[in-house]
Amino acid sequence: MTFNVRGFTTPVDGRHRWPRRAARNVATVREQAPDVLGVQELQRAALATYRRELPDHGLVLGPAAGTRRRPEHNAILYAPDRLELLDHGGFWLSATPDVPSASWGTRNARALNWATFAVRGTGATFRHVNVHLDHWSSRAREESVRLFLRRLDDGAPTVVTGDFNCPPGSPPYRALLGHGYDDTCLQDEETFHGFGTVRAAVVRRFHRGPLRLDWILAERGRWEVEGSRIVRGTGASDHDPVVADLLLSGS
Repeated sequence: MTFNVRGFTTPVDGRHRWPRRAARNVATVREQAPDVLGVQELQRAALATYRRELPDHGLVLGPAAGTRRRPEHNAILYAPDRLELLDHGGFWLSATPDVPSASWGTRNARALNWATFAVRGTGATFRHVNVHLDHWSSRAREESVRLFLRRLDDGAPTVVTGDFNCPPGSPPYRALLGHGYDDTCLQDEETFHGFGTVRAAVVRRFHRGPLRLDWILAERGRWEVEGSRIVRGTGASDHDPVVADLLLSGS
């Protein structure tokens, strides 16, 4: 599952501020009950909510992105009764990825988080990568994908979740599919709605086609896709979460 939770408490969100959405957000996660969940925009208040309300989930926080005033995380949550955490790490999506930094015209620091899991009782292992690409700089989105593909190309079966801030058909999407990933959810529908405000209309001006900005990508030949869906109508965020039912090939 991938879910940009918009864990903000800024006044600009008005009636959509985090305290008014927190319960719906947590309820959405509980209802979908994913084995692994990639969350974007997990800021302080939202992180506190998740830790308090979802204590039965494991948490891999990952590097801090965003700004110094409002840091955020692309956290990975997982079901510890189903999965054993073997390793984890992360880096910043910049020209200096091993230190907190921003490059290529980004408005904020961006980061990638990853974790390697063993599926309990099977011996199978896989890696989950969670990412949030820049909303402003198209160059940054392309460079970030190149960096990811260079640094995490060691043969581990991989699934990628994230808010890519660009739709299918964009250069990052084509690069990932060209590198051996498949899009698990091919619905020609939007995942970003911006609570129906003018913000969605502004974003729409910069992209062609529906704003399906949130993807789950599975490494081709390593996973079987049994189904996928966009979860509608929760009011939990300005993005709708995406869920894919995946099975490791041969497991």
